[in-house]
Amino acid sequence: MVIVQRERVLLEATENEFENQAVLNPTVVQQGDTLHLFYRAVKEGNYSSIGY
Repeated sequence: MVIVQRERVLLEATENEFENQAVLNPTVVQQGDTLHLFYRAVKEGNYSSIGY
């Protein structure tokens, strides 16, 4: 069994238009010794894009 404890928000609001409504669904891809972080970014109007 896994117990999940909710914590406060880890990120502060951003001025970046493409992610000014939400940042969610992170994933990490390892390529050799490099880690790449991808996430879903949502801007006003509920338009989603992939952040990197």
